[in-house]
Amino acid sequence: MAVDFLSALGAGTGIDTKALVESLVAAEKAPLESSLNRKKDSAELEISAYGVVKASLQALQGAFDNLKDLSDLKDFSVTNGASSGVAVSASASATAGTHSIQVTQLASKDIWSSPGFTSSSTSLNSGSDLTISLTVAGTTSNIVVSNPTPSSIVTAINDADLGIDAQLIDDGTSSTPNFITLTGQSGSDNSFSAVSDSADLSFGTRLSTATDANIIVNGMSITRESNSVSDVITGVTLDLSAVMSSSQTFTIQRDTAKAKASIQNLVSTYNDVNLVLKGLDTGGETGDDLGGSLSGDPTFRSIVRDLKSMVTGLSSTPSGGFNYFADIGVSFQRDGSLTINETTLDSTLTSSFDDLVTLLTADTEDQTQYGDYSRGLAGDASNSIFEMLSSGGTIDTAITNAQTYVADYEDDLEKLELRMEQVSQRYLTQFTAMQSFVDQMNNTRAYLEQQMKALPYNNRD
Repeated sequence: MAVDFLSALGAGTGIDTKALVESLVAAEKAPLESSLNRKKDSAELEISAYGVVKASLQALQGAFDNLKDLSDLKDFSVTNGASSGVAVSASASATAGTHSIQVTQLASKDIWSSPGFTSSSTSLNSGSDLTISLTVAGTTSNIVVSNPTPSSIVTAINDADLGIDAQLIDDGTSSTPNFITLTGQSGSDNSFSAVSDSADLSFGTRLSTATDANIIVNGMSITRESNSVSDVITGVTLDLSAVMSSSQTFTIQRDTAKAKASIQNLVSTYNDVNLVLKGLDTGGETGDDLGGSLSGDPTFRSIVRDLKSMVTGLSSTPSGGFNYFADIGVSFQRDGSLTINETTLDSTLTSSFDDLVTLLTADTEDQTQYGDYSRGLAGDASNSIFEMLSSGGTIDTAITNAQTYVADYEDDLEKLELRMEQVSQRYLTQFTAMQSFVDQMNNTRAYLEQQMKALPYNNRD
């Protein structure tokens, strides 16, 4: 509300003291409050902008993570001509090649069965304690069962944790359908026997005999206690399923499609992040309040430079003349975006794949983010972003500082409000006193005018 101060002051008792004080306080408060609110709004925008930076870096870190371990890049396909007797799978540590295999014997387990019982709760040994002696690989363990029944015996054997699996089987017969079966581990060294001290219980029926698996791999005879064999050919697991009458072959072939897709994903993700960061810097085509909100921010500029150096920098594990991302076909364009030279990348994947893997991963698996060691281009980049995002890192510090500024500005606004209340009270006191004085002067004037009119000369004709 605008007030004509000169007119108001000349109006005597007609002054609106409250309106006058409010206008004076508002005039004094407005520029200070506006400045603090602008600063507070700017700090809040900075918090939001760094939230966008954080999400962008997390996405980019994920793209680097898909390139930092051996298993991220080394992928193999298997052509299995021996599928009738064995399933073949290859891990990242495998090597391309062709192998022959013949399964001559499968590994099996000792399985023993008890006679049948009327029910699972049939009381055995007249309810007295019963002892079962299990001898596994030459070592005997005695299991004492109180109030023995087929069910409690199964429980006691399993609870003993001797590598023997006890089960209660119902075979569907009408009189004695409940049998206890004991199953050991595969391999001849894991054979076992079970003896009871009660006439009510025995394990004399053998259903299977423990044997080793026998295979011939690339002309070499090999024996293993399990039908899953993973220590014969590096990186290859052989799951045996049937005896084979003759030797068959399987071929392990390198599949570079996964590696290429991960590199393409990194380039695409980097370009998306680059557009977002450009918008926060210059406004670009963002069209929102955050556009340009980090322009000139030194921390933000440092982050942008660091991200670019992750792509242009030298690998901590160069190999075979490959030192940079550019050497495998990934490079910057003039607009700051990344592009892929498909010819260079395909050639590298075909003829120098192991060097590419070393360049990116340092030939490591399950990299940790902690410790100081060479991780390769992808591993080093992922670790750098991890440090930026960690508690107390670059992003966390920037957000914390901005939050502190917001809190300070809010505190300053509260203090300004209190100060303006004090100013308002001071003005109100001053103008009230002034108005009281003016009122007194007006009363005096009225009195004097009245006295002047009453003088004798004022009554002459």
